[in-house]
Amino acid sequence: DSLLAIGAWLRPLIADVPDLLRSALDSGRRVLFEGAQSVLLDVDYGTYPYVTSSNSCLTKMSRR
Repeated sequence: DSLLAIGAWLRPLIADVPDLLRSALDSGRRVLFEGAQSVLLDVDYGTYPYVTSSNSCLTKMSRR
C-alpha cells in the first residue's frame, strides 16, 4: 500500500521529456540546458578519471 501511495505521488512528476521539450520549443518557449556537468562527465571530453562510461555532452543536441 505504501508503494502505491508513493506511485500516486510521483505520477504527476513523470513525463515523456523529449516530447515535453519539443512541445515547449514548438510553442516558442525558451528552454535552458545546463551543460557544465555534462561536459565534465563526458567520456571523451570530461575530467578523467571522473567520467561516465558514455557520452553525456550536449554537443549532439540540435534543433530540427
